[in-house]
Amino acid sequence: VRVDDVTNRSASALLRVISALFDLIFCTLLTSPIAGALYLAAGSFNDPRAIGVLAGCLVVVTFLYLTLTTALTGRTWGMRLLSLRVIDTKTGLIPTGGQSIGRSFFYLLSLATGVGILFALVSREGYTAHDRFTRTAVVVT
Repeated sequence: VRVDDVTNRSASALLRVISALFDLIFCTLLTSPIAGALYLAAGSFNDPRAIGVLAGCLVVVTFLYLTLTTALTGRTWGMRLLSLRVIDTKTGLIPTGGQSIGRSFFYLLSLATGVGILFALVSREGYTAHDRFTRTAVVVT
């Protein structure tokens, strides 16, 4: 992908949301063995500490999944299903490790607050906050 083509090949918001839902479902499935172990150990999820541990595990698993898949291949499994790719806006290549870490951090922060996702609605290019802060873009391949 040439850097000049980023605006022409930018992914739509709908494709990005569907991709994100697939990724969140996948991360939930990755965390389910931890939930099973917690249930076997505690007997129920009525304890707020058990819910906190499970939520923390989901955040860590999601962060690692997003960081590793983006840094190694430039796309998550949800993006692969919809033919999307994350690129560096300067070079057109897959993001560096630092960009992938920042992108994952700001993505999770955007999910928690909702502000970063809403940023895409007012952005002229359709970039989310994690795109803007890490100088990356999601394009259709």
